Amino acid sequence: MAVARMRFAHQAIEQLRQEDPNTPITVHYLRHLMKSGAIPTVKIGNNRRLVNYDILLEYLAQSHDETEKGYGTIRRVL
Repeated sequence: MAVARMRFAHQAIEQLRQEDPNTPITVHYLRHLMKSGAIPTVKIGNNRRLVNYDILLEYLAQSHDETEKGYGTIRRVL
C-alpha cells in the first residue's frame, strides 16, 4: 500500500522545482487549480488545504487545451 504524498501548495511547488528547476508552475497557479476544483484537496483546519502531489503530477502531464472548452471562440447563447 502506497502512502499518498500530501503537500501544502508551497511544499508541492518546492518539490516540483527540485525535480524540474525550470518549471513555469507557480504557487499562485497551483492555488488557482486547487480553488477551482481541477485538483482535489483535503481541508485541514480553517483555511489550509493539502494536495496529493502524485495527482498534481498526473494533472500537469495531461494536455489541457483551452480551445476544447470554447475559450477564444464565439459560443451560442442559449
